[in-house]
Amino acid sequence: MKGNWGMAVLATLCMFVLFLVLCFGIVIFFGQPFRMISSGNTFKLLFGIVGYIVALLALFPLIWSYNTMFLSNIRGGKISLGQLFNGYNDARRITWGYFLIALCQIIVTSIISIAIFYLGGKLIISQIVCYSITAFITILFSQFAYIVFDDEDISAFDALCKSMNLMNGHKLQYFILMLILVLCVILFGVITLGVGILFCLPYVATVNAHFYESLEENDEATEETDSDYKEINSNNEEV
Repeated sequence: MKGNWGMAVLATLCMFVLFLVLCFGIVIFFGQPFRMISSGNTFKLLFGIVGYIVALLALFPLIWSYNTMFLSNIRGGKISLGQLFNGYNDARRITWGYFLIALCQIIVTSIISIAIFYLGGKLIISQIVCYSITAFITILFSQFAYIVFDDEDISAFDALCKSMNLMNGHKLQYFILMLILVLCVILFGVITLGVGILFCLPYVATVNAHFYESLEENDEATEETDSDYKEINSNNEEV
């Protein structure tokens, strides 16, 4: 991050502003969710739900752009505000991937919640289990953004599968790393009245990018070892 802190903080601030504008815009245009439900107007409710979904999906390319911007940075690229919108050039694939992640979380947590309810479990237990499952799925697919960034031809589904393979044997390591970083962000944010978050998030994104690079290096080393092993076996069979 040396020499890039100023632009990184500015990019983080712009991302926050875009999030707030979009989120407040949704509420102003479509109305508050609880009011839509209590209004009794079916058309208004359906229109609002569709509007919320479309608007929220529009955030996925922005999230992708912010994260991959720091991957580009550690590889020698420069951080710029224009990079925040790179994800919209490939919005369909990126949005589809994040949508599949969210769908997977919703389906799995819903099934588990229903099962716990019918088994007579308490609500607090159901919530804890659902949060744990959501975090686990998030960790499984945590490398999706970087995989898509590195491979223009890979499909969203294949990128998710590759993320699962890369995270094999590294899930606990990643969970502990992210837990420490989140606690540090919260602590520093409280101490600085929220201002420090603008400096913490670029650091977290950079750590994530380095984590992906280490996974890729391990994966390439494993593939080379497997290739050498197959070649040795092939030579032995010929002899």
